[in-house]
Amino acid sequence: MPPHDTIQRVMGMVSSEALQQLYVKWQELLDSGEGEALKKIVCIDGKTMKGIGNCETNI
Repeated sequence: MPPHDTIQRVMGMVSSEALQQLYVKWQELLDSGEGEALKKIVCIDGKTMKGIGNCETNI
């Protein structure tokens, strides 16, 4: 994990508008049929990674 200062410096260089546009596109992808397959591959949170979460019940 990079130090706090490095994360702060990098995030300071990112355009907030560009970040917001990417986030909207990411959400649209997750809401699509293709996104359902992606959710099974990418661990969105620690519960999924540890196997204690259940996508169907949103635990």
